[in-house]
Amino acid sequence: MTTQRLDMLVDLVDSSDRVIGTSVRRQVFQQHAGFRVSHVFLFNSAGDLLLQEIAPGLRHPGQWGSSVAGYVQAGESYRTTAIRKLQDELGVLPSIVEHGKTSMVDQGSLKFIELFKGSFDGPFVPNPGDMRALEFVPLPKILAERSSGGRTFTVTFLHLLDFYLRSSSMGP
Repeated sequence: MTTQRLDMLVDLVDSSDRVIGTSVRRQVFQQHAGFRVSHVFLFNSAGDLLLQEIAPGLRHPGQWGSSVAGYVQAGESYRTTAIRKLQDELGVLPSIVEHGKTSMVDQGSLKFIELFKGSFDGPFVPNPGDMRALEFVPLPKILAERSSGGRTFTVTFLHLLDFYLRSSSMGP
């Protein structure tokens, strides 16, 4: 993982997602600090979800996750992060809407996650430093692969998938 990514400043937050300070990203887990991330679920016109296989050298290499995801930089909004990551990772800027916010414990840190969703068929200009592969996958197939172990997903993606399915119908 690049030093630049690990050295970026992120807001530290309390259990109510209120900013209480800043830290470099590389220290968040060591401090067991609360922090923020944004994720985007992009669907194509058939209703399939774009999955990203995480590139070697990043956290969770070879695992599959959200269309895009990223740490919220200090002073940045969840939406600004989502837009930045769409441009950085996929080279696109589709319209997105806020789906909702959830939280989970990640390596002893409380992580707040804002999920956005949008619709876009491509084409994409993937950043190979961020991902090894992109694939649109129907939600029923994702659920089947989760059950069978046919594909390894990040824990955060699975948390968000459950959150998404609980809070909406099965589709974009």
